[in-house]
Amino acid sequence: MTKNLFKEFPEIKTNEIMLRKLNFNDIQDMFEIFSDEEVLKYYDVLPHKNIEDTERLFFTFTNNYKDNKAIRWGIVNLENNKLIGTCGFHNFDYKSTRAEIGCELNKAYWKQGFMHKALNEIIKIGFENSPLNRIEAIVDDENENSKLILEKLAFKHEGCLRKRFYFNGQFRNENYFGLLKDEWK
Repeated sequence: MTKNLFKEFPEIKTNEIMLRKLNFNDIQDMFEIFSDEEVLKYYDVLPHKNIEDTERLFFTFTNNYKDNKAIRWGIVNLENNKLIGTCGFHNFDYKSTRAEIGCELNKAYWKQGFMHKALNEIIKIGFENSPLNRIEAIVDDENENSKLILEKLAFKHEGCLRKRFYFNGQFRNENYFGLLKDEWK
């Protein structure tokens, strides 16, 4: 696999959502997501305290794409044209043709199928329009909603690493999930 997973940033549109490149006009919607303690409960970062924290994250997402380290889509609700989350691939292993998937969603849009649809679309583009052979996900042991979404997307639970990382004053367990190209649809 080359060091450039996607030659151009792919835009994806369904009946309900658009997955597109983030732009600086998204900062306020991103802040709404990344400043929410509930949204970041199982994330390994603390909630943003100010808009500058979110601007730094925006530039991290943008620069990681330019440097071929990651790709992060904005999830836009087509009903109101609001950025409601982000999702994408990171931790590329170009030699082994694998990447890790990650996401977050504004809690006002939880349990409405938006994240399932978004992840399904990026998995599709990852397997059909790139040389990826394996997509991985790492989920906090207590994050039942993320585990459920991954299982609905045909990811296999491959194990739990106990007290694998330290965050916010405690050791946390990590669950590992994997999806192979030949297992997908």
